[in-house]
Amino acid sequence: MASCEACDSGKFSNKGSSACHKCDGGTWSNVSAEACSDCEAGRWSATGAGGCTICDAGKSSEPRASSCDSCAGGSYAPTGSRNCSSCAAGTFSSSGASLCVSCDTGRYSEAASSACTKCDGGTWSNMSASNCSACPGGTFSSSGSAACTRCDSGKFSEPASSACTKCDGGTWSDDASSGCTDCVAGKSSGTGASECTICYNGTFSSAGASSCVACAAGKSSSAGAPACTKCAVGKVSSAGSKACDDCNTGEYQPNRGESSCLLCVRLGQGQTSSKGSSGCNICRRGFYDAASSNATLELNVTRRDPIVCNACPDGTSCTEEGITIDTMKINEGYYRFNKLSDQIYPCLKAEHNCVGGVGSRCKTGSLGPTCAFCEPEYYLDATDAACVECDQVKSNDSINALIVVLVLAGLAG
Repeated sequence: MASCEACDSGKFSNKGSSACHKCDGGTWSNVSAEACSDCEAGRWSATGAGGCTICDAGKSSEPRASSCDSCAGGSYAPTGSRNCSSCAAGTFSSSGASLCVSCDTGRYSEAASSACTKCDGGTWSNMSASNCSACPGGTFSSSGSAACTRCDSGKFSEPASSACTKCDGGTWSDDASSGCTDCVAGKSSGTGASECTICYNGTFSSAGASSCVACAAGKSSSAGAPACTKCAVGKVSSAGSKACDDCNTGEYQPNRGESSCLLCVRLGQGQTSSKGSSGCNICRRGFYDAASSNATLELNVTRRDPIVCNACPDGTSCTEEGITIDTMKINEGYYRFNKLSDQIYPCLKAEHNCVGGVGSRCKTGSLGPTCAFCEPEYYLDATDAACVECDQVKSNDSINALIVVLVLAGLAG
């Protein structure tokens, strides 16, 4: 009678079987097995296997698996895993990975990602980042940046900017600025300026100006001026002047903000002006102002403008400009009754009694109109045409007598 043979490993048989059968994939058996056992999760077997094989890292399997499945991208598994685990945010994996890899700087990932994504321009990230952070104002970044870069002076940026923008003309900025600042009045700037430039003499600017503007004729300015100032009366300027110039002698300008002076000769004979005058308010040499006195001018009393100048009469000397009736000099031999009179009289009877001058003085020993009378102890010498002291005459007679005696004595010797 024949005996029964034991089934090999990887096979099984039922009671009364005439042959052994291979175990299905995902199962296994030892020698002389009546049935096959299922492979555990994380293991697998092919048909007729005498044991289960552990799944490699990056793969997984359910129980009774005939093969291991590779993990999808964004997941991972160590050896002998039943399931693949999702990668955490900030990491990634390709298919069949045994572990997840951290994202580089300038990249990020959400959970279960198969790749990291570059940060957009205007954002940045450290390693293993789950998202990108916006760059603050005054900085910028290109795509995939690990950090934000400060804007240069003369530029600015708003938050989350991929580039810095030049400041417009009339504005400026320091480095790392989130906005540009207007230039103050009296300064200007072109595009992309790190500072505003002060306006030169003869120019000006309002706030936020991209360039300085030359002052119009009749105005002037010093450096850094927010506006031009009109020239004062008696002064004028051409366009772009840093200062107004005085009108020359013989010229005038009664209005503010004018570009040229007017000539006094257009107003009439004898009128002129001192330098920087608003009117032709004095008379030239040879003329006098009969309506004004020097005292009036010193009191700054309002006067006619333009004035009327009269020719100085005979017997006077008007050798300077600006002569008024009370400063008119009377020549020797002439006389007037008071300083405000323009009636000049020759001293016919006693010419040398009239000393002249501004006050029309009489010589010592003389008095009265035209100095025609002598004071007591004086007499009128017709030869000198002046009053002479009486004692002086006696003294002269004694001297003359002595001279005669000496002459005669000499002849006698």
